[in-house]
Amino acid sequence: MKPLRIKRKHAGIAERQSVKVSSKQVRPKTKRFLPASFAPHRLNTKLPCLSWSSSPENSASASSLPQPPDLPAPQPPDSIYPRFVWDNLPTGAAGLVIAAILAAGMSNLSAALNALASTTVMDFYKPLVMRRDPTRPDAHFLGIARWATVAWGVILFLVGLVARHVGSVLEAGLTIASILYGSLLGVFLLGLLTKRVQQNAAMIAMIAGLALMIYIRIETSIAFTWYVVIGTAATFSTGYVMSLFLKEPSHD
Repeated sequence: MKPLRIKRKHAGIAERQSVKVSSKQVRPKTKRFLPASFAPHRLNTKLPCLSWSSSPENSASASSLPQPPDLPAPQPPDSIYPRFVWDNLPTGAAGLVIAAILAAGMSNLSAALNALASTTVMDFYKPLVMRRDPTRPDAHFLGIARWATVAWGVILFLVGLVARHVGSVLEAGLTIASILYGSLLGVFLLGLLTKRVQQNAAMIAMIAGLALMIYIRIETSIAFTWYVVIGTAATFSTGYVMSLFLKEPSHD
């Protein structure tokens, strides 16, 4: 009886091996993109993230999700960056960033006041005084420069109060700068690229460029980003044309 059982056992093992070999031969060879632990019968399961549809249940679940708050724009609009920093950064980081913004503003204001006071004294006040009294000491002009700094600070403070009702302070500042920079760049290019244009032609060109830019700012709706290009082209062309009519002698 024992040998028969052993033969039957070996026969069962051989049948199992033959079934396995036949199944391997019949199964097609395909590339495997899924992990080995992934079961084929799980393909029939419906995942909520892949089986989304426009059913009333799904729309109701979507409406129950948290929606971002409908916040109004900050007033004035230039305060959007400090407001974002103050509301979203941690306590220490927000204080450092706000301090850096204030330090940058104070640095620019200090440089502007210094330049305005220096220009007022050295270019306007000192030449007039030195013609009358050439013996004036430098301490006198230093005191005048300090009072000029105070005066320009008051003027800039009043300009800031008026600018609050203009809209965007950044856009207003860039608009004013663009009106002036076009004429300055035009005169600079006249002196750099041409030898024909002299002082009178350059002055006429600069005045014409400024007048044109003021007219464009008041009477047209052209964006301020074009002011420098238009002012430069008008100043350069006007100066070159006036040099043909005036025919000033070159100083070379």
